[in-house]
Amino acid sequence: MERYHEMEEELIRKHHGEVAVFCEGKLIAIGKTIKEAFEVAKKRTENRNFFVRELYTVKEQAESIFNGCRSA
Repeated sequence: MERYHEMEEELIRKHHGEVAVFCEGKLIAIGKTIKEAFEVAKKRTENRNFFVRELYTVKEQAESIFNGCRSA
């Protein structure tokens, strides 16, 4: 997660709306969908644990959560 935070601004700028996967502090995959990124990561990590993050700004994430709570 620490590595994600170091790269967050650049990742969001270059891959907004996509999915990034990290393992042991390294970016190992980026995909257009969670499924796509997960499949690549699974092959590259030999099923080790990894961290998956959708690439949206903090504001977009907060708005999504807020709007989801309002519609529930």
